[in-house]
Amino acid sequence: MGGDHNDLYLHELFTPYRLCHIERLLEHDIEALAQTRKPEGPFVGSDGLDAIMQEAMQRAGEFLKCEIPSCEYRLFDEQALPMRMKKKMRAMEWGSNATIGAPIILLAAGNPLAAAVAGVLSAGIIHIGRKIRTFRIEIEELRHPSFNPHNLTITFLPETREEMFGSAIHEYTHFLQYVSTTSQWLYYSKPLGEGHARGVTRNIMKSLWDGGPAWMHEIHDKDVGELKSVYRWASAYHKWPMSETLLSAVSTRDKEEGYHLDTDGLPTKHAIGNAIFRLYEQEAGLGIYADMMRASSGEKG
Repeated sequence: MGGDHNDLYLHELFTPYRLCHIERLLEHDIEALAQTRKPEGPFVGSDGLDAIMQEAMQRAGEFLKCEIPSCEYRLFDEQALPMRMKKKMRAMEWGSNATIGAPIILLAAGNPLAAAVAGVLSAGIIHIGRKIRTFRIEIEELRHPSFNPHNLTITFLPETREEMFGSAIHEYTHFLQYVSTTSQWLYYSKPLGEGHARGVTRNIMKSLWDGGPAWMHEIHDKDVGELKSVYRWASAYHKWPMSETLLSAVSTRDKEEGYHLDTDGLPTKHAIGNAIFRLYEQEAGLGIYADMMRASSGEKG
């Protein structure tokens, strides 16, 4: 995302006027999250995934008013791929420890080269530290379901029924964005594509909610963390007085959002997109999700 996009978001979308709306949305999401609990129970197996995927495809197609093409999907062992990255990260940590340890040993021995060595190595230590942190975030990201546009396959990780149903809707929405000639732009416009999928998932899950405390937990948890990230970012830019009460709400998204705010100076693409569509839905209604699937062809309604 370039600076021009950031300026557009901050000057045209996340204005002080809309920060008031984000605050109200956050208050609602925090209250809603407090009424839920994290899903418990067994992970869904391959047989259960088939049933969930079929219903998710049907619901997504109906909500978006589009055809329902079939897609490939699989259940993946979450330990397999991250393990290779963990090994690489451990090797980098060893290198970092050795780099830090060398000047300490020299200093202990009274070696006059220690100061020079420490100065030269300090830049390397910082670089390795950043690399390690990046790998840790990548490992966390690999623990999420994903749609691969190269082989048109959705990969699921072990999750509970509630979590997997939400993942199925979200990733199948990405699949629909990609395979449609009128909405592929949406898939590649990452903040918009992610926000669109977040909104589709939220509204379908809400329509199927049976009152159980676990069904909407992940939805509200993500909304709290991501809206809070955009709220913090835009408020700091506009010098808007932030509510400490809203910022103190806890979400499992806090770690990743905090990393991106600290490192990149802006929220994740999921957070930006989520906030855009929450505001857009509030102003224009649920029809925006189907409209976006046909936006490039000029169709509406």
